[in-house]
Amino acid sequence: MTTIAKENTKEALIEAATEIFAEKGYEDATLREICAKAGANNAAINYHFRSKRDLYNETLKQACSGRSICDELDGYADATPVERLKQFIQALVERVFDKSKTAIHTRLMLREMAQPTDATEELVRDLIRPDFDYLMEILDEILPGSESAQQKHLIIFSIIGQCVYYKIATPVVTLLVSKKEFRSYNASLLTDHITRFTLAALGVEPLLS
Repeated sequence: MTTIAKENTKEALIEAATEIFAEKGYEDATLREICAKAGANNAAINYHFRSKRDLYNETLKQACSGRSICDELDGYADATPVERLKQFIQALVERVFDKSKTAIHTRLMLREMAQPTDATEELVRDLIRPDFDYLMEILDEILPGSESAQQKHLIIFSIIGQCVYYKIATPVVTLLVSKKEFRSYNASLLTDHITRFTLAALGVEPLLS
């Protein structure tokens, strides 16, 4: 097993745990192999995280960049709801294309979605729910009284789905459109497309102008 060389033991444990949890899942991963990969002694996890569960929760949060998107958009509180929606889409797309987040982070999140543990509840509460509520507030302003809560929920899932699809389906998209075209799908292009497509679907702006 390759040892991760890190000066910061906590950081090394998170990186090692991310790889092993992504590969084996929560139940089959062992603290001993995580510590060995991190180059840390077996007491390090109790010192830094208290338990295997707390370490796992932290790896999931780090895979999601460690904070909700709405926390990053405090400076746009006075913007119009359409402007705030555009900024949210841009921030989510940029996070999806964040080069510091590797395929391992994606594998970990997909494994948790396919085989959810109790950590999903904490992840939703701390990081995902705030963004969901933020988008609901925006839609309440853009579509006042014209859509049911259920319809707005579906709109939110559609927005998020558009943003993350290119990450989780990279191999399929690449085969469909060629590597050259996929390389042109940068954050700027996708932000513009998803924003225009969403606003057109909401009847706010035309799709083509």
